[in-house]
Amino acid sequence: MVKSLVNLCLAAICQHELNDDLVMMPVECKQRLLEFFSSHDQLSASDCSSLVSSPTFGCNIPLLTFYLSTELTDEILCALTAKNKRVEKITLVDCPNVSDKGARAMTSGQRELSQLELRAMNQLSDAALDEVFSPCLVSVDLSGCGRITSHGIRRLVSRNPSIRCLYLNHCRSLDDQALYDIAHFVGSRLHILEVDFPTSLSDPAAALQHLSSQCPNLSQLSLARFFHDNLEDGPTETPQYIIDGINLREVDLYGNYFSHLPQLPQTVHSIRLSVSGDEDAQQLVASLLDQPCLSSINLLVTVREANITAVDNANALICAIVPLLGTKITKLQISVPRLFDEALTFVTEGLPNMTHLALEVNHLNTNILQKYFAGGTKSSASNLRSLKICRMRMTYRVLFAIARGARNLSDLETSHMYSVDDRFLCLLGGNCRSLKSINLNGCRYISDKGLAVLARRCPLQEVRIRGTSCTDKSIYILAQFCPDLEWISYADYSGRPKFSDAALQCLRDSCIQRDVYNIQARSSVRRGAATSNSANLSRKGATVAPAVRRIFTTSRCCSTTRVHSSFFCVLLPQIRITAQRPKPLFNATNTCGTLQEPNGNGPLLTDGPYPRGNARGHRNPLICRLSASADLPPPERTSAVFYL
Repeated sequence: MVKSLVNLCLAAICQHELNDDLVMMPVECKQRLLEFFSSHDQLSASDCSSLVSSPTFGCNIPLLTFYLSTELTDEILCALTAKNKRVEKITLVDCPNVSDKGARAMTSGQRELSQLELRAMNQLSDAALDEVFSPCLVSVDLSGCGRITSHGIRRLVSRNPSIRCLYLNHCRSLDDQALYDIAHFVGSRLHILEVDFPTSLSDPAAALQHLSSQCPNLSQLSLARFFHDNLEDGPTETPQYIIDGINLREVDLYGNYFSHLPQLPQTVHSIRLSVSGDEDAQQLVASLLDQPCLSSINLLVTVREANITAVDNANALICAIVPLLGTKITKLQISVPRLFDEALTFVTEGLPNMTHLALEVNHLNTNILQKYFAGGTKSSASNLRSLKICRMRMTYRVLFAIARGARNLSDLETSHMYSVDDRFLCLLGGNCRSLKSINLNGCRYISDKGLAVLARRCPLQEVRIRGTSCTDKSIYILAQFCPDLEWISYADYSGRPKFSDAALQCLRDSCIQRDVYNIQARSSVRRGAATSNSANLSRKGATVAPAVRRIFTTSRCCSTTRVHSSFFCVLLPQIRITAQRPKPLFNATNTCGTLQEPNGNGPLLTDGPYPRGNARGHRNPLICRLSASADLPPPERTSAVFYL
């Protein structure tokens, strides 16, 4: 993994004294600089604030993107859009200091706006949508805006009939009237609609049937926990629901438990379905088999009551579904106290196209699971891209079979499993070179040694190491080998930070324009079993856990880089370049290969050459040392390597 010259130049400019000449940069450069200020929490700095608020800085910037920024205010948004009425995309995610005033100023007069995202903005009300009017508006995402009501949605869709994609997840103040208004004003043009986790619908079945009948072009419909459900009465005992739509292709029914599957159009290709075992298995299978175009099933099996009957029913349902629909099941999640051998055998032998598997099972036959992963590159599990296993008792043989057989994993969770240790991570790092997300929460025997192997060999972007034996050395290793790290969960379950401030600061300084998170003791929203304890900011259930705290990052350390000519030409006057023949690349003065102790006592890691140093096979690199101008303090000095 490399750092581009763009990021190095961004760091140099942001750490240098800002001046008014930067407003003359090209639009692309100003946009990147604005995103850099936001992601590194520098908007509140006096020089940065004056630069961003200058009358000409925001001119012609087409994209405004701010994620989890506590420093973004109404005044900054007003300054950026006062003379810029050509914004095409606006994205604000969990910016608590932006009010209705800022939202109105930001959207006022934007006739070229095509995409508007205001996610997890709980402070916004209907007034925030008063100025949204654009004949080009195609996509609107208001997920997590709990104060926006049906009145605001009616005003939005009536003034913007060109909307084709609408995301209203976790909008708890919406009632049935919002669905009727959507069907009336944008029904003929609507292609994507997500209404996950509504709480104020009085008759969701009637509203949904009317909506789907008035939207002939609707292709994707998400209804997670849409229908009313009483756990004490078992599955929903109501007449069969009807979902129309002549072009409907994807349906998400997560969290809805039916006695009978809703009547779906014959055009459905993909469905996400939650079952508990209390359903009529024959009717469920027959309904799914009647879908001629159905090719992908995301099945979630969950026991809603911990009793023997519920466990038996869940296992029986698996045995009934898998033999007939196994080739269509691509994602499977099972959360039951006990998984019988027959059901587990069907899972391991009857799902040839499965790419995602999640198991939260207290008791199962691990020998069957071992056979599933056995065989190395020829194992049945070689197609898996995601594997999540939680709180399961497994032998080392099973874990080693997983590390050898599931070689194409990009997402792995083995949380709260005492048998997971450094030996498993070492084997995993040697085989699973595409691993990007790892969840090791609660694995007390994981230490610095195992994590170091993963960091060196895998392009890690998300790391969760709460409740492990990792020390500051793991943080320094991640800082050295994982510059693309986006998420780290490291706090103890008591909420106390486990690592020193110096180590965490080193990690912040090494990440490239990323947001690094520290999840405190309170866990985040979980959608089902065996999922990561991270805040889900995607459109599917867009929420932000209140205990998440963003930590700013900077880019000082550098590694092998590639030249981005357009940005480098603009920032070139700020940097003095000197060339020299290569000295040893990995010494105390070159931050490419060796990290320094925060107190300057010498190199921290001396485990050999940086593995990326000669990854491209070049033998004669030319080292260009980017040393800042005279008034830049020495600690900001970086180095870059260009292969000619």
